[in-house]
Amino acid sequence: MKSSQKNSIGLEIIGLLLSLIVLIPVYFVVVNSFKTVNDAADMLLTWPHKFQLSQIIANYKQVFVDGNIISALINSTIITTCAVAVIIFASAMAGYVLQRKSGKLSTFFSFIVLSGLIVPPAIVPTFWVLKLLHLNGTFLSVILMQAAIGFSFSTLLYTAFCKTVSKEIDEAAFIDGCSGMKHFFKIIFPLLTPVTTTIGLIQCIIIWNDFTIPMYFLSSASSTTLPVTVFMFFGKYVSSWNLVFADVVLIALPVTILYLLAQRFIIEGMAAGAIKG
Repeated sequence: MKSSQKNSIGLEIIGLLLSLIVLIPVYFVVVNSFKTVNDAADMLLTWPHKFQLSQIIANYKQVFVDGNIISALINSTIITTCAVAVIIFASAMAGYVLQRKSGKLSTFFSFIVLSGLIVPPAIVPTFWVLKLLHLNGTFLSVILMQAAIGFSFSTLLYTAFCKTVSKEIDEAAFIDGCSGMKHFFKIIFPLLTPVTTTIGLIQCIIIWNDFTIPMYFLSSASSTTLPVTVFMFFGKYVSSWNLVFADVVLIALPVTILYLLAQRFIIEGMAAGAIKG
């Protein structure tokens, strides 16, 4: 075996061992969700002293009941689905126009989009704007905020990917009498499927796991999202850490499965825009 091959195999083994480090927090959360209140409070990586299936079932059953998980799951699904849809359609059109157009106005709007990645969102001004629009405490307010936060990053990805779409397609469509919106949705948008899949999955994970915005802007218990349910197991003097960890497992499970099934599309979409652009 050549020395270069040995070095490659050695680097792969080291990389594999280092990648296993990320599994330690996952193991920590899952194991402690199996324990009793007192054992989980010790915050140890050890397996439960007495592994009891009844204890595990009791923990997760209590989380489902006390955390109102089904209602929170529906709320998170509605917000995530709607916000991702708004992000995809708005940023796809913006990215296409910014890539195709040139001039001072296009440069100015590109700067505005880029500033969205630099300037952090402000809670207090946003609260007053939503209150002025009578949207405070509604799903629509959270959906619009999530869409606004994810718009800049998604637009930049679409702008880079649109460079891979030949301008001859535009010219041929306009010669055939195709209108602007019909040309975009019938011809251009299907060609953006790789980056659309990437953006959809990334934004889905980000919005699903977001804790801050739903906590501040959804005040009623009936509109609680999954990440906010963790608060229900923290007390003023005592916290049920076994239930907190069980809740975290339930929150992370859907997006973890989604990522494992679709991680190939995320990598392909990011690489396509980077290489061809």
